[in-house]
Amino acid sequence: MGEKIIAVIGARLNSSRLPRKQLLPLAGAPMIEHIVRRLSQVSNIDEIVLATTADDYNHDLIVWANETGVNCYAHKGDVDDLVGRIDTVVKARSAGIVVYICGDSPLIEPTTIETLLARLIETPKADWARMEELPEGQTYIHEGFAIYRRRFWDEMVEAASEPFEKEHVGAVFHVLEKVMPILTAYGQEDPVYHSIDHRISVDTSSDYDFMRRIYDDWYAENDTATIVDLRWVISRLRIEPNLRAINAHVHQKAITEKNHKIILFTQADSNAGLGHLRRMTVAAKQLQDHLAASVRIVIIGEKQPLDWLDILPHEWRTAGAPADVFTELCEETPSAMLLDFQVLGEGLLTAVEQMRGKGTKFIAVDAITDKDCFDGYYVPCFYVADHHKMALKERLACGWGSYLLHPHDQESDHVITGNRLIVLTGGGDFYGLGQQWPIMLDAALPQDVTITWVQGPYAQPPDLTGVSAERQFTVKKAPSDLPGLITQHSLALSVYGISFFECLQAELPTVVYVPENRAGTSEIKMLQAEKVCIQACDAGDCVTMLADLVEADTVKTRLATACSDIWRKWDEEPPLITLLKYLNQAVGV
Repeated sequence: MGEKIIAVIGARLNSSRLPRKQLLPLAGAPMIEHIVRRLSQVSNIDEIVLATTADDYNHDLIVWANETGVNCYAHKGDVDDLVGRIDTVVKARSAGIVVYICGDSPLIEPTTIETLLARLIETPKADWARMEELPEGQTYIHEGFAIYRRRFWDEMVEAASEPFEKEHVGAVFHVLEKVMPILTAYGQEDPVYHSIDHRISVDTSSDYDFMRRIYDDWYAENDTATIVDLRWVISRLRIEPNLRAINAHVHQKAITEKNHKIILFTQADSNAGLGHLRRMTVAAKQLQDHLAASVRIVIIGEKQPLDWLDILPHEWRTAGAPADVFTELCEETPSAMLLDFQVLGEGLLTAVEQMRGKGTKFIAVDAITDKDCFDGYYVPCFYVADHHKMALKERLACGWGSYLLHPHDQESDHVITGNRLIVLTGGGDFYGLGQQWPIMLDAALPQDVTITWVQGPYAQPPDLTGVSAERQFTVKKAPSDLPGLITQHSLALSVYGISFFECLQAELPTVVYVPENRAGTSEIKMLQAEKVCIQACDAGDCVTMLADLVEADTVKTRLATACSDIWRKWDEEPPLITLLKYLNQAVGV
């Protein structure tokens, strides 16, 4: 009888960047299920075991395994001792060859694993198997597996004595070289697998967005009994730059890299709307992707069901003054804390003053305080007064590239036929436009203009009394993918706020309502000089200007071109990351 081959999947739901990722759905099934399905196609594997921990946090993963008939081992020892957890399975199953699988790699290639196992079996003196060495500058796309013969596995386990060595399978070999194989079995791989370099593990929400797109597209055209073909993925990556761009920027965290913890402290309520929270989710993703940081969003406000927030670590605080919650959060000594509030009250500013200099860097978002009590200032706006720029220098980040906007999927762009208008009055419709605009729009616009009204989660429904039955008027309350919805329209009517800039990002000809108290500010004057939109500070004037715009194709083209030119000013590295690096919060800088 030959050596028993055991595949062990190491998986816990405690990921600092993407909690519960193994249970996140891909084409209707949990990511971990797709990994098991792919391993099941490797004919020379004798047994597949999911190795997790017995703590309450991973209970749902154990339940999934039991319900689907997957062998599962729940380790009762040190939750951070991954090597010990895997080794317990190896010894209990009397494995002769160990196939270690990371639980966040849903594109492991069965034929590659099968080929490498065959080479190891054919080479009895080899300690492990890997693919052939490549010329300098080339790399295999494969991620998430390693194959060891039992005797070398035992050597690695014995050599792993420090916490770091126990947390990472193979670290004593691949990183520290405390033990080295005597002989390696090399498997020949198809050149297609090193024809492009791209991330296919899932560590952040951007990685998940990429993988969800891959899986959705595959099963839209293929039977559910199939598995996603990695060759097909590679062929798409070669010709679709927008697909690559979803997660190409994600920083691959080295196993020796320090884990930085960053808290984003903000609000969401009927007064502030969702704008602060929406941009903090973008900031959180930037911090995950570019700095490999562990992030948590703490929100003052009543909990709201928001699909776009669920993927990120967050918590709602419905009780306690912001200053008290802030002081409590500081006890965790995060590396940095971003504060994004409609108004930074005196109590909160005093608390920042008291906590500054105790190890955490504090960054004010969209606010430059009279008391200079913050380490840095992040203003997501194209305009900041020159005297602030001169006084704060590198401690300030601002400009067109600083807008924290959810990127819309360029791949979904298509020619919009007809006049399709989207109306955005903000999270709470503070100006009562839902009571004014519907009947005014119906009267002023041609009948062929369709209207999509976005009702914010804190706003009342628009008053459709008197709107003609023939008018195609759709109301969408708190849509989960607002940036995507915006791109499905050809015109926009928006209040001045984050959604307005999302319209500009999508290059929509837009009429913007600017409140009277902001109309004469330097910021609004500079916006007017950019000629990227049409402005009005009267609700009726906005509708009149929109009606004129509907008929003015030349003006629409000019506005769209101006928007395109504006966003070309974005830097490759997000300004938030540049600011944090300046404040010595980035890893290795």
